[in-house]
Amino acid sequence: MPKGWIASGGAGAVGVVLGSWLLFIPAASAQVAGAAAGHPKAGVEWAGFAKNAQHTATATAKPQPFDRIRWRVKVDLHPVITLRDLLIHYGSPMITAANTVVVPTRISTKAGFEVVAYSGATGAKRWSLATDYRTPAFIKKFDFKPPLPAALTPSGTLAVAGAGGTILLRDHANLKTGTVRRRVFYGLAQWRAHQAAYAKAVQVTTPLTVGPGGAVYFGFTVTGSTPDHLASGIARIAADGKATWISASAAAGSRSVTGVAINCAPALSPNGRILYIAVTSPTSGTLVGLNATTLKPRDVFDISVVDAIAGDVLIANLHEVAEKKENLLRRLDGINEDFLQAELAELDIRPGWEKHKKTCLQTVRTIVGKIPKQTP
Repeated sequence: MPKGWIASGGAGAVGVVLGSWLLFIPAASAQVAGAAAGHPKAGVEWAGFAKNAQHTATATAKPQPFDRIRWRVKVDLHPVITLRDLLIHYGSPMITAANTVVVPTRISTKAGFEVVAYSGATGAKRWSLATDYRTPAFIKKFDFKPPLPAALTPSGTLAVAGAGGTILLRDHANLKTGTVRRRVFYGLAQWRAHQAAYAKAVQVTTPLTVGPGGAVYFGFTVTGSTPDHLASGIARIAADGKATWISASAAAGSRSVTGVAINCAPALSPNGRILYIAVTSPTSGTLVGLNATTLKPRDVFDISVVDAIAGDVLIANLHEVAEKKENLLRRLDGINEDFLQAELAELDIRPGWEKHKKTCLQTVRTIVGKIPKQTP
């Protein structure tokens, strides 16, 4: 199959990226009814990376056998082959309940990306939206290139990464026209006043994850100075445009952590209260749990993981976290026991975890107490 395309079948179709093509294979034909009637249905069938905020990647309809292609379109208009390899990840197609298929598409190295919407039934193009997002400059020739970050909100609004760590929102994915707005987690006024500085220094570097209320979560990387003194971290933009962010260092409670894991999609817990994301130091990665509304670090998550680790292995490596001891003790002293137990009830760390819930706080205090003093 030629490189740089996508192909598809009927409504409720399954999209498969092969090389730089997207193939759509037909699913049950009964699912076309809503679109065929001329009344686009509200809702989203496949929001983006791994379908939803929990990344379950489970479809609601069973596809037909992969033996027929109804239509195909390019996902990369100018694929770059490096030593016979296609070193790029392509963004997941998104599918609305009305059977509009929204496809992140690479135009070229210079022109960047656009998002194109097609009829899932016929492959006819419905609309397109160009973005000023570009592949981060620190991604080198022989590195795998990340996909264009994009996702659909529950209301059918397209969210896609723009320049400078911004997010473009395009209303009504099922309609040929829709209002486009730019959301900025560090403030629209800052962006308007210093576009060149932010476009050069700040990039969205993870897939977008959308919560049930329409909030957009993502990780971003800062590679230069900015007027607002940003540092690499995690951002949340609510459906009403209000935004908050936290640096990767603050999320992990460690000065050695300086970034987010590139192309690592944030994930929400099943109840939507905890946001999980990986952050990095020069030598390792750390999974952090944050309050999904405020992005404040979740001590409950830290405690649960600490208590689930084999004690002898953990204690043998306590010298590596000597710098964190005082901060950890202060955080432990500030935890409300009743709140802790209520939150722990949501977690399922491992088989037999139930018996540890009532004692885990004391277990963690004991372990933290064994951390040696930091040497000058």
